[in-house]
Amino acid sequence: MERAMAEPNVKCVIICNGPSLRNVPNEWLDKFTTFGANRIFLRYNPTHLAIVDVKMVHNDILKAEALAAMEKSKEVLISNDIKELIGEERFPANVTAVPWYNYYDESKKLIPAFSQDPLVGLVSGGTITYGMLQWAAFKGFKDILIVGM
Repeated sequence: MERAMAEPNVKCVIICNGPSLRNVPNEWLDKFTTFGANRIFLRYNPTHLAIVDVKMVHNDILKAEALAAMEKSKEVLISNDIKELIGEERFPANVTAVPWYNYYDESKKLIPAFSQDPLVGLVSGGTITYGMLQWAAFKGFKDILIVGM
């Protein structure tokens, strides 16, 4: 995964899975670099896909769906937990496994933070949206829109 700097004044969109996403047409999303999470691929194939929740791939059917979606995105981030669950040898070349920390985890003694480098790890803050914000910032985006919250 490379730190590709976004062009000045270029916006990206973080796509969440909330009910307001129903009002956002795919044609509008197509105008942007997009970051989507977990099973968003059932509705839209984002430019950048993050899958970090093991509940999203807990059986063979869900694993197969996720692996097929990974092939369609330019870049994919997965948590180390997903890598262990599915097996690294099954992932396409565009997939990078990263440490995914939840600051509520007392055993890690982490506090809320904004990661400057996903390869070092992303801090969830209790929501994958916060991790995608960190990823978009790492990619150089300054104007970040969020839909489907």
